[in-house]
Amino acid sequence: MRHTGSGLAIPDFPLSYGHLMPPFFTRQIAIHFAHRVWALVVTFFVMWLAGRILRGYEKTLRRAAIFLLAVLGVQIFLGAQTIWSSRAPVVTTLHVAGGALTLAASLYLTLRAYRILLPRAAALFSHEAYSASASE
Repeated sequence: MRHTGSGLAIPDFPLSYGHLMPPFFTRQIAIHFAHRVWALVVTFFVMWLAGRILRGYEKTLRRAAIFLLAVLGVQIFLGAQTIWSSRAPVVTTLHVAGGALTLAASLYLTLRAYRILLPRAAALFSHEAYSASASE
């Protein structure tokens, strides 16, 4: 966004020039709109994942999922504030840092899930391998 000068290509939020989709496109508007659409996709998948985790997995994953949801909520708020403040430097910097924190929170959740679920999968596969060799 910053490197292409697209940060305020769409100067209102949550709409785009008063519409769901911008009524016209320039290169900067297309980049800015793609940023917003990708943010919606990420939000959808984070909410879907958190919903699945909160309905049935270990407490350590629940805490990580809640943290990721909180970070994402703050990130969305900072994105809106970036537009509303006409890219005030502090708010814009916090929004960029929030993106990094969102990525770090998702990595943390992934590593926690890997640590919990991998031993179970390994045990399942070793049991299946044992059962298959014993029946031969």
